[in-house]
Amino acid sequence: MKTPLFHRNSSLRRFIRCGCALLSVALMQCDLAKYFGESCSLDDVLCRSGSSRDGSVIDLPTVPDLTTPGPNTPIGALRKFEWRASIPMDASKMKFVGMRETLPVFWAKDGTSPSRWMVYQTDLLATDAASRILPVSVPTTDFPTASKISGLDFANTELLLANKTFVKMQPGSPSITYLDSGLEVAAGATISSPLRIFRDTGVDRFAVSVKPTGTATSALLLRWDAASVHTFQSSDAAPTALVMGDLDATDPAKNGAEALIFEGIEVKKVIHQGAGSTPYQDELLKQGIASALGRLGAGTQVAAGCIKDLNGDGWMDLVLARGSSLYVTSYVGRDGLGQGQFKDWDSKSVVNVTEPTIRSVSAVQLAGDSAPELVVETDKAVHFFLNKP
Repeated sequence: MKTPLFHRNSSLRRFIRCGCALLSVALMQCDLAKYFGESCSLDDVLCRSGSSRDGSVIDLPTVPDLTTPGPNTPIGALRKFEWRASIPMDASKMKFVGMRETLPVFWAKDGTSPSRWMVYQTDLLATDAASRILPVSVPTTDFPTASKISGLDFANTELLLANKTFVKMQPGSPSITYLDSGLEVAAGATISSPLRIFRDTGVDRFAVSVKPTGTATSALLLRWDAASVHTFQSSDAAPTALVMGDLDATDPAKNGAEALIFEGIEVKKVIHQGAGSTPYQDELLKQGIASALGRLGAGTQVAAGCIKDLNGDGWMDLVLARGSSLYVTSYVGRDGLGQGQFKDWDSKSVVNVTEPTIRSVSAVQLAGDSAPELVVETDKAVHFFLNKP
């Protein structure tokens, strides 16, 4: 019996395999085309502020990005988080601006007096509860002077601190500006309502919801770093939560940080910063996050989150605030199809807070070891949870 041509001719087999691979890439590009248009006014467009961007500059995931360790990869010992201290807030008198390295920073006013900074230091290991949070002097370096905020409308102005970058957002103002210099973060970007903010404590990275333009129904300002700021226009509803960080930092293909965009109970977009400051969406990583959302606090709106290695195992952990609870899942690479894989921590919530409205979550090293603590902002207080074995 003759051997079939397909088995006799290895060159033909290689040709067919290559043809299938090229067809797969072409289909992927067609699928991504619906997300990226030729102008900033189209749906789901990533662009530099005031510029256009077409599909030819999309930085598609490379093959090495999809050959990471799979779902059977072990993760390190899980940690526990113990409440240690809180700083109560009255929103009419005090606003949480963010963490300046290990220092919680607030914007406050007393009655009708000019606004002022309030800065604290933490000692979460102190036996005496009253000694765990203490006020300290305002830093004299890399910190805006009190005159920068004394004349601002306290009720209608928002201040954001990401690491050492201070940003001002004020309704009615045509721009979002850096507090110290007054320079625009991005031309034409204006605060939206409802406002959503994400601040990254460790680096000067942040995300802010801004007013959409053209036919878009929502928009985001993504500041990856000082040299890379993008405006993202979308036909989706306004996000309920924004999270930024290098979730897939262990992948061989170094594609920068990610922006996770949540709407209600869903993750709507996962955007890579991309090599050469060329953002692109990652549908396969998004699918993995969506699966985790179906397991952790399912059915409850995502209100906030952060990305950090919480247990020192080298894998990045995604912290999700849903209702008054925090959940953690660890990124452990991709499966054979390239989908992001996650291993959840305990099925029960890792942290519970007393107030139902969580506004932000940060992971910051506050206890002198390599395990970061959780800083949870609610509508009534900022809570500090110690990271313990």
